[in-house]
Amino acid sequence: MSKTVIEEIRSNIVEDTYFKIHHKSGLTIYVYPKKGFKSTYALFGAKYGSINTTFKDENGTVITVPDGIAHYLEHKLFEDEDGDAFAKEDGAARGAALTALEVTVAGACAHLAALELVRVHGEAER
Repeated sequence: MSKTVIEEIRSNIVEDTYFKIHHKSGLTIYVYPKKGFKSTYALFGAKYGSINTTFKDENGTVITVPDGIAHYLEHKLFEDEDGDAFAKEDGAARGAALTALEVTVAGACAHLAALELVRVHGEAER
């Protein structure tokens, strides 16, 4: 895909609208704007789980990786120079991740009031 395409989807059952974004990188993104809500959630899911250990490269060569790689990558996703990002939760946001058989999902939730406090506190320290 050479460009990003945004598709608006309306559910008549729940009378709600969301957006499905087909990013040019191949990533599919869903955005559910919710008026009146005070929390923000973000999830990242990859179709890569604990049973996905054998792949073919672009030449058709079969590659096998050790068991546990998906779970290992789940933790590496949130690691920086100082360690685990989830261990540094400051009250403004909470994170979690899981690896299942065929998928790995990482997510975070933040309450808008808590994010505002963190922003104001950060500006006061400057």
